[in-house]
Amino acid sequence: MDKSELKSFVNKILAKRGFPPVKNFASEFADGIVFQNVFNIMFDEQIDCKLNPSALEADRLLNWSRINATICFNYL
Repeated sequence: MDKSELKSFVNKILAKRGFPPVKNFASEFADGIVFQNVFNIMFDEQIDCKLNPSALEADRLLNWSRINATICFNYL
């Protein structure tokens, strides 16, 4: 699967739940919120990592730490 196919696939997943399509994957995935939405859709889950939408690097790192902790401690 090439990059454009992957982008199309992710946008189809999000569209099924009424989320807007992702246009800039790097910036929109950076804070983890879109990842959390995709994870919840794909695995039929309702995890809420209490993510903070932010442009600050420290907040984004904290968001990804929350995602990693939630997924690792609940799914391994």
